[in-house]
Amino acid sequence: MNTGSAPIGFLTVKVTLLDASNTAVDSGTCTSIFRTLEPGEKVPCALTVFKGENFTTFKTEVKPQPAYLRGTAAKLEITDIKLTPKRGYQPYQVEGKITNKDSFKAKNVWVIASLYNAQNKIVGADQTIIAGNDLDPGQGALFTAKIYNVAEKPETYKVKA
Repeated sequence: MNTGSAPIGFLTVKVTLLDASNTAVDSGTCTSIFRTLEPGEKVPCALTVFKGENFTTFKTEVKPQPAYLRGTAAKLEITDIKLTPKRGYQPYQVEGKITNKDSFKAKNVWVIASLYNAQNKIVGADQTIIAGNDLDPGQGALFTAKIYNVAEKPETYKVKA
């Protein structure tokens, strides 16, 4: 979450998992695909670890970059969102449609779908590119985000493009 008063750009977060004796058992870096994160805005950041079964706490080191948005971001409308709960080995799925409401082509459009618990904490997330990657003015495209790893049963969800 951007807790500052100015937009930040592409960010990375180093996550270190620690066991009960404060020994690092695994670490990794997660990144966000957002070019600009406005004050108060939050996005999920996911990473894969392989030796973290016995961690009891963690520490993070956030490294934001200045916001270097070149040009104008297209106005994208998100509609027809549907959440399908996990069934057996099938993941949670968030599906919907993104429409370019601007007068210029939106290039390389990605979607981040986040699942939240009752305390509004992120419990799962996925990022996926839309069908066709780019959107001409007025064009729409479908997306499906598949969320396999979920910390607990989600209560709500959000989608950002």
